[in-house]
Amino acid sequence: MFEIEMNGTVYKFKFGMGFLRTVEEKAKVPVEGMPGQQVNAGLQMLIGHMLQYDTDELAELLYLANQGFEPRVTRKTIDAYIDDEDTDIDALFEQVMDFLKRSNATKKKVTEFLAQAEKNQTK
Repeated sequence: MFEIEMNGTVYKFKFGMGFLRTVEEKAKVPVEGMPGQQVNAGLQMLIGHMLQYDTDELAELLYLANQGFEPRVTRKTIDAYIDDEDTDIDALFEQVMDFLKRSNATKKKVTEFLAQAEKNQTK
């Protein structure tokens, strides 16, 4: 779990199983060789967007990771935080990716995805 102060309020974020289930449902891909079968791929899609520094996906990720916590962050608050010139957006992306790599629920898939992405870049 990590915290970010936005507009004077501290918000908590966690990339646990609830977060993972919600994110995974956001994208499905067909299973090769198995017509009609699909697997969840939301986390992989999200990581790909994070690697491209997609601020819209960063905002969505933060919103989802705050579910179940009080105070509940709003999308408007996250957007204002990202838009703020004092926010170091590069550091925020790095911090979020670091937590995704360390959370028990996400670290295996994140690590594997990053290794594959790096392998693909060296080809």
